[in-house]
This record gives sequence, C-alpha cells and structure tokens, in this order.
Amino acid sequence: MIHLAPLPGAANDEGLSTDELVRRAVNDATILAEEGYDAILLQNANDHPPTARIGPAALAAYACVAREVRAACTLPIGISVLKQDVGASFAIARASAAAFIRLKGYVGVEVGPEGLLEGCAADAVRERRVLGLDDVEIWADAIQPTSRPMGSVSVTDLARWCVEFGEADRVIVTADDVAASMELLPTLRSAIDHPLILGGGATPDDIGRATVEWDGVIVGRYLRGGGLGSPIDRRLAAQIRSAAASKRDPA
Repeated sequence: MIHLAPLPGAANDEGLSTDELVRRAVNDATILAEEGYDAILLQNANDHPPTARIGPAALAAYACVAREVRAACTLPIGISVLKQDVGASFAIARASAAAFIRLKGYVGVEVGPEGLLEGCAADAVRERRVLGLDDVEIWADAIQPTSRPMGSVSVTDLARWCVEFGEADRVIVTADDVAASMELLPTLRSAIDHPLILGGGATPDDIGRATVEWDGVIVGRYLRGGGLGSPIDRRLAAQIRSAAASKRDPA
C-alpha cells in the first residue's frame, strides 16, 4: 500500500505540487518493487477529514501520480479513492492502466466519519461495463475498521453479497486486529469460493501465517513505522517480505 500525501482540495491540503506528490509515490513504489512485492495499491487515506467524493483537482493529481507509478515499475497497480468513489476510481484506473480497484462499503450500509455509506456495487459494475474495463478487478471490502456495518448483518453475509450480488473479484476482510480477522477466515472459506484478502494489520510476527492462509495480504501502516504520513521504510519493507517468504508456497 502506498498512502499518498494529501491531495489538492482536501481540507488538510499541504499545497504540495503534483511533481512532489509523484516523487514521493514513485520513491515508495521503487522500494516495494525492489524488495519483491507482488503489487502496489495506491490510496489517498491522508485526505482528512474524509469525504464521500474527491474534487476535480484531486482526481487530476491522483491520475498523474498513478500514471507515473505505473510507468516507474512493472508491478500491477490498484486504485483506492477514499472509501468508495466509484467514478474517480475507474477514471484513474483507465488513465493509469491499473489492474484493480478497491471499494469499501461495497454492499449494505455503513456509518463512519464521512457519515452514512450505502453500498456502491451497482454503480461499480455499471461503470466498469460502460468504460469497457472488464479486465479491471473489483476488490471489495466486506468489513474494515474505519466504519461499522449498520444492523445485525454478519461478516459472512456481507462477503457473500459482495460476490453474489456485487460481482466482486476478490473480497477484503479487515477486523480490528489480525487475530480477529483470522477467526473469521474458516467461515468465510465455507461461504464463498473467491480469493480472500487480509486487508491490514499484519506485522513480521504474523505475516508468514497470514500469507499461507489468505490468498493475499495488504500491508501499509507497518511499512511506514506505524503512521501514514511517513515514506515507506526500506528496512521495514524488507522485514515484511522476508517474513512472508519464509512460509510462502512458491506455487
């Protein structure tokens, strides 16, 4: 995961030029590529307070960054815009030849710092078809810790809805910690046959097991020393990669 610096138009915009936004992201991408990571997911999680949609200036800057990251390395890249800005996500994916997008609050209803988030699955499936991006995968979060599902819907039902109704290609699950995510995995495996991605919280202590049991693991905060505003630390990136490789099946 590459967390972008605040984008133009965000309430906490630092006034960084597009060139500086690109420089920081490309530097992070270079480290991940050189340390043997499998893919890169861009995310503007540093835009605070979060909103439901980004503005034109942020979209343009994000697209420039994504395009340059894509040109700087051969890894597949993914796009995550806020939690579920469908239009911006697919627009940036098309501009940067991204391989996948990540959408949170994909089904059901959630409440978070932005307010209420209603499922965006129908919009996503429609937008992908309209733009002719059938080869761009949708990675949908069933749950994640920065918002809470409303009602008594189980995580298993949310994951199943992501696939059965939302046509998601992969389902991401992030409970409040890795142990809680692990507890959910057996039930999720029995409910859906799509790839399941551990969405966050992994450290060198548990990345080995996570890599074996899940179909993919997203790592972000640890690579930056626990925060989102610092650049990726090559030493920490190497730690995670080495710990994952120690138990990973080459097949």
